[in-house]
Amino acid sequence: MRRTPLIVAAFAAGCATPAPPPVAAPAPPVDDAPAPAPRLPAAAAPAINRPPIIRQLRMSPEKPNFGDSIRVVVVAEDPEGYGMTYHYDWTINDRADLGEHSDVFRPDELHKGDKVGVTVFVHDDIQDSPTESISVTVVGNPPVMDTRPGQINNFDNVKMRAHDPDGGTITWSLTGGPQGMSIDPDGLLHYKGSTAEPGGSYAVTIVATDPDGDFAKMDLPITLSPGSDAVKAAAAAKAGATAKPADASKEKDK
Repeated sequence: MRRTPLIVAAFAAGCATPAPPPVAAPAPPVDDAPAPAPRLPAAAAPAINRPPIIRQLRMSPEKPNFGDSIRVVVVAEDPEGYGMTYHYDWTINDRADLGEHSDVFRPDELHKGDKVGVTVFVHDDIQDSPTESISVTVVGNPPVMDTRPGQINNFDNVKMRAHDPDGGTITWSLTGGPQGMSIDPDGLLHYKGSTAEPGGSYAVTIVATDPDGDFAKMDLPITLSPGSDAVKAAAAAKAGATAKPADASKEKDK
């Protein structure tokens, strides 16, 4: 009888109810949720500056002589429409001439065959354009005729005179002359009249040419009388023309 409480106590211990699981805390109301961070405006795209562009480059004159000033003409534009400054670097025979940085080159002295060049770039206060270069070659002066038409009193054994400012050798030629008129390459004029010369006017042109093909010319109009044989031939022809009608009248009378 004394063991009964122990059994009851053991049974009670085995049938004890387990503790309930913890209940999760309710979510806070929506109004109490943290506000999202404000959205920042998108950053503006950085401005892109494009360099100026040289559209055209030319030099004037295109065939300068040693007394000429030379101008470079530049046509350029800036894509953004900014103002531009122009920079010029001149050279003579590829050697820099530090005294000239404008668009006009005024050399103290140039010689035939010299190459004058310029390199140009344009700046828009931010960037430079690509450089562009151009050059021209100095040409020589044409010959100068020293003999004047009034100095020619006859046309045989006359020495024509001219000079080349560049020191070249002059070569002579003649066009439009009558038969028997010629000129040596060194300028000696010849004329041998002919008895068969028909006579009349001739537009003679005497030409002095330098090694570059430049030339000076003299127009020398002349009028020649007919030669003796030409006079006789003309008289005979005239006589024959007048004799034919007379002969025809004689035949009619018969």
